[in-house]
Amino acid sequence: QQYVFIVDRGREIGNTYSTHNRVVKFNHDGKYVDEFPRGADADLSIPIFNDVLADDSFIYAVGYGVKSSSIVKYDLQGNLVKNYTTALGNGAGILNYPNGLTIDKDKDIFVANTSNSTIEMFSSNLDYSNTFGSFGTGNEQFNRPFRLSASTNGKIYIADYINKRIQIYSK
Repeated sequence: QQYVFIVDRGREIGNTYSTHNRVVKFNHDGKYVDEFPRGADADLSIPIFNDVLADDSFIYAVGYGVKSSSIVKYDLQGNLVKNYTTALGNGAGILNYPNGLTIDKDKDIFVANTSNSTIEMFSSNLDYSNTFGSFGTGNEQFNRPFRLSASTNGKIYIADYINKRIQIYSK
């Protein structure tokens, strides 16, 4: 059965966030099925999920908190499988307010690392593999990349927010 997953970001109240930040699962008719994280998994200190994407086997969500950013992998029932978290900062594999993710035909995960103006690549097991891009206005340079989309022909489309353009990346 096909499902639809959305991010319910909750809302900021002062310096804290509501507990409504979650991934919500609906069936193909739009009926509520489940939500997560739940239980001990809800304590991952990811107050804001920004994007969620599912493949045939797993659900991936990306988000950030006050001091860290994460990619989280769940099974299709919403059980935590793996969490990749870094302190906010700069450098290869360091997430800094990521906003979007996509999965290509090879099951590699691409993350728009917005505040670092880079794209981070991970295996489907959330093992870091590569960083590309840098801050700027040239080819493969970004100013706050925000959303990503993968095509079936292997291209990654990157919304370069401040530069007001789409860049196309091929592996």
